[in-house]
Amino acid sequence: MSGDLGNGFSLEGGDEPAMITYKGCELIPSYEDRYNEQGTEYVTDYKVSDDWIIAKTIREHRHRVQTGPSQTKYYILNKRIDKDIDSDSIRANYVTCYTDSISFVDACKERGVDISW
Repeated sequence: MSGDLGNGFSLEGGDEPAMITYKGCELIPSYEDRYNEQGTEYVTDYKVSDDWIIAKTIREHRHRVQTGPSQTKYYILNKRIDKDIDSDSIRANYVTCYTDSISFVDACKERGVDISW
């Protein structure tokens, strides 16, 4: 799973768990969330438009995959960013994370983001 998502964003993965990056910096999931003591978080689904990227991640534990509200995350990434911004500022100002699908759907509707996977 890899490819160009436009505006400097890309989906990276190959042999590694998938992630969304901006000019090589990990955004979804963040570097801190990708690999930690709880397991590995990675992108399982995504959709791209000219202005937005939406993504779904799951955390895989070492012994089994657990799903549910605490293990699945949904992200909205606004691609309309200032080009001279660092990855921490992008995460803080342009990426929003939701742990429940209802809040994610409501936020997408509020922003006019197409959520049909």
